[in-house]
This record gives sequence, C-alpha cells and structure tokens, in this order.
Amino acid sequence: MNCKTSICVTKIVFFIIIANLIELHAQFYIAQEDTQNGGYLSKSFGEVWNGSEWEDGWQCIYSYDGNWNCIKELEQIWGGADWVDDIQVIWTYDDNGNLEEELSQYWDGGFWMNEEKITFTYDANEYLIEELEQEWDMSAWVNSRLYTWYNDTTGNDTVRIQERWRNNSWVKFYKDVYYYDDENEDKILEIRYKWDGADWVLEERRFRNRDDNGEELEKLWQSWDGFNWINTERRLKTYDVNYNCTIELWQEWDGAYWVNTEKDSFIFDDQNNCYEELLQSWNGENWRDSTKITNTWIGITTIEQNPITTVNTYILSQNFPNPFNPSTTIKFQMPNAKFTTLKVYTVLGEEVSTLVSGKLNQGNHTYIFDGKNLASGIYYYQLVAGDYREVKKMILLR
Repeated sequence: MNCKTSICVTKIVFFIIIANLIELHAQFYIAQEDTQNGGYLSKSFGEVWNGSEWEDGWQCIYSYDGNWNCIKELEQIWGGADWVDDIQVIWTYDDNGNLEEELSQYWDGGFWMNEEKITFTYDANEYLIEELEQEWDMSAWVNSRLYTWYNDTTGNDTVRIQERWRNNSWVKFYKDVYYYDDENEDKILEIRYKWDGADWVLEERRFRNRDDNGEELEKLWQSWDGFNWINTERRLKTYDVNYNCTIELWQEWDGAYWVNTEKDSFIFDDQNNCYEELLQSWNGENWRDSTKITNTWIGITTIEQNPITTVNTYILSQNFPNPFNPSTTIKFQMPNAKFTTLKVYTVLGEEVSTLVSGKLNQGNHTYIFDGKNLASGIYYYQLVAGDYREVKKMILLR
C-alpha cells in the first residue's frame, strides 16, 4: 500500500495532508469476499509529533455497502477534548461496481456543505475515459477540470488531456503521454506538455526505474528549461522479503546533489497489512519525526465460487479470493484453441501484468496473479481470445 500522507499542527498544512489522504484512501473500494491473509481498512489514526511527544491529530473512519464497496470516509480532527467532524467523502458505484461519483463535503459546524464532485465515465470495456471535476458555488455545480484518457488496443492508457473551465468553455491545459517497456509493458516514462495557446510545449517528464520483477525502485521528475532536462525531484523505494514497500525516500535536486526532504517508513503485520507509518522530514542533519499513522484492519468471511464444469463456450470466472492479498486465482474456459492474452490493468487502463500471451488449447485454464509489488486498489483483468473479449474487476487490499 502506498500510504503517502503527512500532517502538521498548522491548519494550512493539515488540509494539504487531508488532500493526500483522499487521494490514497479513494482506492479502498471493498468487494464481496476476503482473503485468508488480508484485511480491509476500517480506521486510520494520525498523531503529530510536537517535539517531545505524540499528540492526537486526526482520524479517518470508513463505511461500506452490502457489497463491501467503500461508500464513505469520515475525516475528523482532534479538538482538544473530542473528535470534531471536518470532511467527508462519499462514493457511489454503477451496476458493474465501477466508481461513478465522488462527493466531498466539509462540516460548517451545523451542516455538511458540498465542496467538490468528481464524475467518472467508462467505455464499453469498462476503462476509465473521462473524469469531470466540479465545485459547488453555494447554489449549483460549476465545472472545474476535465480529464480525458485515450487507450491503445491492449487497454494501456497512452494519453491523458487535462482541460480547465474558463469563461464558459473548456480550455486545454496539460497533456500527459505515457510510454511502456517492450517486455512487460510496464509504464516507464511520462512526458507532460503544457498548452501555450497555440501548441503543446514540453514541461516535465517522469521516469520509472524498475527491477527485474517490475517493482518500482525509483521515480525521477525532470523539468524542461527550453533547452535541457533538469532534475527536480525523485522517490526511492525499498522493499522487504514479501515485496511490501517499507521505505519511500523523497529527495530534491539542488543543482549538484540530491538532498533528502522526506522519508516514509511502513510496518506490516504477518498478513502484509500496513498497520503503522512513520513520516519524517530532513532538517539538514537528521530525520525529524512529523506524523505517525496507525491503521486498523477488518476481515470478511471467505465464500466459495462455483467451479467450471463445461467447455462449450468462453467463460471468464471471477477471481478468487477477491479482495486478495497478495495473490489470487483466475480461471477461464475456452471452447477451442486460440491465441490468448490475459492481462491486468489499473483503473486508469495502465497495464501492470501479462499472465498469458500465446496459443492455448481448448479446456479449462487456471493462472495465479501475484500483486505483491502493487498498491492497494481496484484492478481489472481482461481475457482476449480471437473475437472474444471480457473484463472483470478485482481488488487488492493490503
């Protein structure tokens, strides 16, 4: 789980961190089944270091519907004597379980007030193709940002365009172009362009360096100064023997050297759930404690699925267990031999794994997907065999 959050005693920094929390915990969409070695986040508790001891800072509490989709995140801050409501995020889903709307509200002391709404649109393959952000002006929803995704034939997202609402029309702002390696089709490069009113001009690029297992070891940010690419920031990751990310080290480029800025350390239980995170900032000589986050996890009873008994048509079964941590089984049947691909994608259409790419015989087939190097969240697996194509959703939760 990529538990990237931070907090400070000042109100301004607090709200910056709450935004990070929303970005992280929006990925905790819970489904029907549990794994035997996993769990689901029910509460996050944040403490702030005041220089001599830890003080209560904030907490996030999660609610779920009957299908174990996460439907609400309630964020509260410590008022000195009791917890005070601050922000809530409400999620709704379509009939296929896809996230349809995210509504953010803030507490004004007496009522929950609308703040922001995000609406998600999918294509026929259930790939996300549009994200509309709107802000509440106390009487109606007003357009703010529009993100449009474009995918290649394999489902990888290749381009994302951001537009902003100006003078009652959409104005181009950013364009992100994504590139993948040839072997595993892992995303390795992102180039950002900014609209100058007439054309797209270079602004930033982001490299991902991975090990032989596809795990991200480094993400490097560079900005374009008009002539050269200039280092700006990088993130280094370290993993344990179970491939859980235990350290994220953030550094900034000072023109000659990489300088430490922030370090996030994660501790996992024997079920690979992140139960504690420590955030520290670099003061020039030493790491200084900033925030400690404690997570509480719950488990749901595992249920059985019906086995495949006939082989006269294509059937792609729901993965089991689901949610899973870190591995799950995917079964399908084929009525005849075909060149077949079975791939796994993120909710944005980014390919993260190829389980099958070759000719398979008629019959039942079983494959194990291992998500040990992936963050918690929704993923899709797609089976393609000739003209047959089917996509199903699965959920990885650490």
